[in-house]
Amino acid sequence: MRRWWRRDPDDDRGWRDLDLLVVDFETTGLDPRRDRPLSVGWVPVRGGQAVLGAAGYQVIDPAGPVPTASIAVHGLVPEDLVGADGARAVGAALREALDGHLLVAHGASLELGMLRRCDVAVDRSDVIDTMGLARALDRLDGRPPSTDLRLSAVAARHGLPVSRAHHAAGDALTTAGLLLALATGLEMHGAATRRALVRLSRSS
Repeated sequence: MRRWWRRDPDDDRGWRDLDLLVVDFETTGLDPRRDRPLSVGWVPVRGGQAVLGAAGYQVIDPAGPVPTASIAVHGLVPEDLVGADGARAVGAALREALDGHLLVAHGASLELGMLRRCDVAVDRSDVIDTMGLARALDRLDGRPPSTDLRLSAVAARHGLPVSRAHHAAGDALTTAGLLLALATGLEMHGAATRRALVRLSRSS
């Protein structure tokens, strides 16, 4: 009885009824404990559609050097970041965008780490990870699991376009499209409530 009273009333809502925010960071590296954010893009998803008019993008002052190895991935050079707001200032915009929304990311541990760098607290139980959803849908559809879970590879596997790979705004848009495809597929298996998507995200 005690557990029933603690249940979130949104748990049984279908994904099309949820307010979601897809977030993607470009960073100095892939270690969420050590590396720093360089840019962030976000796209709201409401009513089962990406709301491009409310999407956002900001570069971020890294407060330190930008490793050459990371420049080769995202193409952001120090000159691109001159005059950018710091992580905490960008965090204020992210908190506003996230207000009332469930966070969506691909490989969410990195995004959660960067959000912490931006002084934005998100509970892991309030996250939908498209990497986990992709694995779950493969399993439910009876397909062998993919060994390549990079965003571009998973998007291509589902016949989706990749928008500006390794650009935070482009990757956020690609992730939004992937979310729509995966949630629609999971819906066919009766697994597209808020609770189901958060649970299946842990397949990552």
